[in-house]
Amino acid sequence: MKRLMVIMLVAAAMACSKDEVTAPKASLGSTIETAYSKAVVLQEGVEVKVTKIEDSRCPKSVVCVWEGMVKVFFSVSEGNTTKEAVVEILGDKSRAPKATVELNGTTYVIEVSDVAPYPQTPDPISLENYKISFTIKKA
Repeated sequence: MKRLMVIMLVAAAMACSKDEVTAPKASLGSTIETAYSKAVVLQEGVEVKVTKIEDSRCPKSVVCVWEGMVKVFFSVSEGNTTKEAVVEILGDKSRAPKATVELNGTTYVIEVSDVAPYPQTPDPISLENYKISFTIKKA
């Protein structure tokens, strides 16, 4: 019985480590979808994490005077250097939703393509339910 338990524990540990090793990494210029507070490590060694979301977009079923906006706060790291960036997405789309950040002499551009879900009612959305789609590339 003990032998069976040991074999099961070893198999479970191998399955977990195998998934971690074979998990594909994103690369510069590719579209990345991530959740709030989840770090994404790019093949080039840059780590990107969504640290905060401020969503004041007008819900679909509500008539608003202003379309609102959503702000996505990023933490971008490379080596021992970490910088913050904020991307504002205006409801009227009058400005491109992107920000720049410089790390170790390289300038990166973060461009957000989607923040989901879109508000349906005036009730706030839990941060854990957000999905952010973005690209990051060298300027």
